[in-house]
Amino acid sequence: MESISSPKAKPGTSKRLNPLTPSEIESLRQESKRDLKRMQKRLRLRKAQREAEQV
Repeated sequence: MESISSPKAKPGTSKRLNPLTPSEIESLRQESKRDLKRMQKRLRLRKAQREAEQV
């Protein structure tokens, strides 16, 4: 495992990285896709509302 150190870190306080499992990576990808679709839908609705208000 790789450790993260800082020039100011006290000895013995560096953190070890825990790499994500393939299933965790896939879960994050699916979550990102879902959130992207949700945000695109919200933006389309806002745009439609603004256009309707201008008419």
